[in-house]
Amino acid sequence: MLKYLNQRTLTKVLNNKSPICKRCFLSESFKCTEAWENRLKSPVFKNLNFGQLYTELNKCFSAKRRINVLDIDLFANGIVDNFYTDELHDILINLRKNPETVLMKESTSHAVIRWYLSMNNKSDLLNILAQRLNFGIFPDIYSSILLIDMFLKEGDSMSATKVAVLQMLQEDCNHPILRTLSLYSCLKYLNSPNIWEVPKEEENEDEDEDEVVKVRVKFSRNEYFDDHFDIINTNHLVGKTMVAFSKWIDGPIGISNHLIGLVLYEKFEEAKNLVSHIIENKIPVYKDAVEITKSYLKETPKQVPQNETEKKEDGEQKEIPQCKMDVEELLNKLDGQHLLNDNLIESVAEIVKKEVEEHEKSIIKNQCDTYARWEEERIENIRMEMEEEKKRSVISKIENVKRELEEEEQKLFYFDNEEEYQEMIKEKIIQKASIKNYASRGTNTGQDDAYIPPDISQKTFKG
Repeated sequence: MLKYLNQRTLTKVLNNKSPICKRCFLSESFKCTEAWENRLKSPVFKNLNFGQLYTELNKCFSAKRRINVLDIDLFANGIVDNFYTDELHDILINLRKNPETVLMKESTSHAVIRWYLSMNNKSDLLNILAQRLNFGIFPDIYSSILLIDMFLKEGDSMSATKVAVLQMLQEDCNHPILRTLSLYSCLKYLNSPNIWEVPKEEENEDEDEDEVVKVRVKFSRNEYFDDHFDIINTNHLVGKTMVAFSKWIDGPIGISNHLIGLVLYEKFEEAKNLVSHIIENKIPVYKDAVEITKSYLKETPKQVPQNETEKKEDGEQKEIPQCKMDVEELLNKLDGQHLLNDNLIESVAEIVKKEVEEHEKSIIKNQCDTYARWEEERIENIRMEMEEEKKRSVISKIENVKRELEEEEQKLFYFDNEEEYQEMIKEKIIQKASIKNYASRGTNTGQDDAYIPPDISQKTFKG
């Protein structure tokens, strides 16, 4: 794979003018720290007992009762220390198993992300974001930009790329800062010594021989590959991310990133068409991009997707796709022809700066307004929930009073309705007796054992 085989080549190509360094594009005010902390000034959080709230939520989960997502939102937004790490983790998992998970609020997902950031718990946060089906946390545009910028500031381009990949999978490419930051992260990741490996499933060995051993039974898997959520090849994920975001950028920068993405994604037919278009129209591209694609095509294992060719016997080399060889030949024709010697990473960085200068203030204002709106909605939801609780309490009291009045009425008018009550008692006795007789039919007796069924000859229709 690219990250294993040609790391030295990539470093030489991309690093000739841009050393690996920590970089931050957004200002400190982008974090909206003050606006975010204002939520804790609400009396709702000051008087909230989080231990008791978690206990009540846990009881509801255990009894499989209806869960109020407002309680979960209050828990996620109100905790301020790492004492409730395990509790928050359990709540998110249990909520995904509950039908109420479809009602989870946007502020809950945002609060979870910001809480893990405040605890500097990067590994658990990335794990939660990656397991979308288990936790249900989907970062919005603001959260994704915040995460990518924070990881880049720490020099962790691999984590920044993982966040960019998540946005590609969500097909959320609407904000220019997010698009350019994602491309920059992918290029920095290709230039870094880190390797993104998909963790393998751990096999737990049975320590106790008396324990029940579960045997995996073979079954027919769904062979359909959606080429999106089913992708696990990290090079393909990075490549598809670059393809998705580069479509929004015009000029040589967009085309160069698109070319790298197609080759990483191993969409050689599309890459062939793109290079042919570049040659025919004499479109300038970055020399860095051409050298990266050449390096990948030459040094990666010659492998073909399973749906294109049949598997060869063990030990035989798989057939090289013709379109892949065509891409190599076309790239060789680009040598010296409309190639830009500028550094690709630095060029993308300049676009990021431009987009940040243009859009940072507006996204900060929108996020502060969002925090204020969430607070208003939270207070309104609490008020409505309290009104509903009052209604349920009043209805319960009315039902109890009606029941007491009926009992009192029976006592006062017993002798007037004595015959009717006697008939009701007889009916109940008859019902109990019939139920008892029906239950005793299943018992075997000696008479039942001696019973011989009659011999009935089989009849057939004759035409």
